[in-house]
Order: sequence, then C-alpha cells, then structure tokens
Amino acid sequence: MSETARRPWLRYLVGAIAVTVFVGLIWLDTRSKWIADRDRARTWIWSHAGSINDETSVPPSPRPAPWSLRIRGETGVASIKIDELKMRQKLPSSGDRDPRLAARWLQRLFPEADVRIRDVSGIETPYLEPPTVPD
Repeated sequence: MSETARRPWLRYLVGAIAVTVFVGLIWLDTRSKWIADRDRARTWIWSHAGSINDETSVPPSPRPAPWSLRIRGETGVASIKIDELKMRQKLPSSGDRDPRLAARWLQRLFPEADVRIRDVSGIETPYLEPPTVPD
C-alpha cells in the first residue's frame, strides 16, 4: 500500500500548501510592481512635475508607507507638490499637462502623501480625489 493511500489527507495538504504559496507569490509580485511604479513616479515628479518630500527632507516628517510596502523596505512620502507651470514647460502635449490627472495618479501610488497642486498663478491647493458614485 502506498504512502498516500494510507494518508489521503496528505494529498490535500500538499495541494493547499501549493495554492497558498502561489497566492503569496502573486501578492508579493503586485507589491513589487507597486514599488517599481512608485520609483518611476518619483523620477517623473522631479523631472517633469514638481517636488516630493520624503525621508531625506526636513520637516514635515514622512508618513509611513502602507504596511504591505513597508515590509519590503519602502519608505513613506510626506507630501508631493505638482507645479502646473513646470508641467507646461516640460511636457509636450496638452493631454499630459493636466495637473489633476497627475495628482490622481500620484495619490493612488502614494496614499500616505498630501498631494498639492500649484497653479500658474502660484496658488497651492490640496488635491482631493472626487468620491466615486456607486452604480
């Protein structure tokens, strides 16, 4: 009699462990993509849109990143400022120049940060994502 025939629960246990490991790897992969997207966004902010205050800056101190990123070593961001004038100078097409679209994208990547938009006249306003309406 084989080993698995005497212990039928072993087959289910091995299957459950395999599924758990697979789901865990998928979860880690999505966190890795989020971290990579945040790194690309940091570069984009500095080169095209404004400034970012993170762990290297003086007050305000950074807020912690979401826990699922913190366990992977990601640091938090205190605030992000999007400069509309800088966007107009650096970005070629008018579709890329909308600071509200950039703020929405950045707010989703950096949920811990205060995202502010500085318009052409120099007035800073906080970006508040509009609430979603349920269908």
